[in-house]
Amino acid sequence: MKVLITGGNGGIAQALKGLLLAEGYEVWAATRTELDVTDWHSIDTAMRKFTPDILVNNAGYVVPKSVKEMDLENTKRHFDINVGGTFFCTGIALKYNPNLQIVNIGSAASVETHATC
Repeated sequence: MKVLITGGNGGIAQALKGLLLAEGYEVWAATRTELDVTDWHSIDTAMRKFTPDILVNNAGYVVPKSVKEMDLENTKRHFDINVGGTFFCTGIALKYNPNLQIVNIGSAASVETHATC
């Protein structure tokens, strides 16, 4: 089975890749330069070339600042990668493999405070 892990440079992706390779999976832990989860064309190209059986949505982005310190550019990047990337990768991958299995990895940032208001 083929597994595609987004956010491939990160520690979680590399650890997961090692475990899956040891179990006999074909794994691509795609880096940002190989797969930009904010760019539909990049995603489509990657999914067409690799066509995973399992997609691990692992790419993430966080700038630990309070809401009042955040700027529009970082806020948009948070949504583009953390929300949009998950939806875009899943939707496009499903076009190429309707039987796709999906694993979404979330961040502690969704349940823990990392900065003050």
